[in-house]
Amino acid sequence: MRSPAPLAAALLLATLASACGGGAAPPASPHSSASSVRSAAATPGTPSPQASVPTVYILGGSSARESIVGNANLAAQIERAGGPAVRVLDLGASNQSYARDAALVRVMPAGPALVVIGVNPGRYTGSPAAPVGGTAAAARAALAGAGEVKHKYSAATILSDAEKTALAARWAAERELLFDRNYAANAIELGSLARLCRRRSFRPVLMELPVDLQIAGGTFNRVRSRYRADCRRLAVRYDIPFLDFVGEAGLTNGEFYDLFHLVEPGRAKWQKRLTAEIVPLLREYRIGAD
Repeated sequence: MRSPAPLAAALLLATLASACGGGAAPPASPHSSASSVRSAAATPGTPSPQASVPTVYILGGSSARESIVGNANLAAQIERAGGPAVRVLDLGASNQSYARDAALVRVMPAGPALVVIGVNPGRYTGSPAAPVGGTAAAARAALAGAGEVKHKYSAATILSDAEKTALAARWAAERELLFDRNYAANAIELGSLARLCRRRSFRPVLMELPVDLQIAGGTFNRVRSRYRADCRRLAVRYDIPFLDFVGEAGLTNGEFYDLFHLVEPGRAKWQKRLTAEIVPLLREYRIGAD
């Protein structure tokens, strides 16, 4: 295995800074369980002013972007699995906060839509006070320019186990402090985002994004327990789904570029499970029903 060299160390710092983020468990509901829920898809490209085709949006940091094979691929897979014809737009981007998610939701065209909101440790480390790309103009530009997913990471460039272990250690030493400092404010933003989706007549879905549990060990146990419990509470309060299947997805260390970003064949594995979860939701919500 390679050990972190100076260049690799700089890469570790950059990866930590952008680790998939932006910068709510009472009695179980039909939408809140260890393996809850489902989503939707269609052709990539610029969204039409009128969302005549039902849309499945995926929101989150760069982890959300790297979690699926592609928009058109997921849309086709949903239809093959018995779901309706839908359009999929993965809008995941580096350092995307819940506040920036809200800016995107505000400018989404009206029409039937499932909005899958990704959560993971990194989404709670940034300050929501100054979201990257959080203005209406920036959100409109991002939505208008949305096309097929452009992956940044590949299986040919994954970090060594030593580098991943160093990332986990840095998280515990540095990033966990930011998580604790900014958690409450970001949790409030997530609740506001769910309510915004409902006001716009969209169907919000919470989903925990991939985490490399094999190499991270217990590094994220405390923070994951905290936000997952809050997501379950939020799911019950607003009667929305929480997709909580990270531990059941069968992902292996070799399918992660680092601790949060999938590469092939992990993307295909995650997307298949996501399809199985969201097709029943589309039926339940009658999204795409004739």
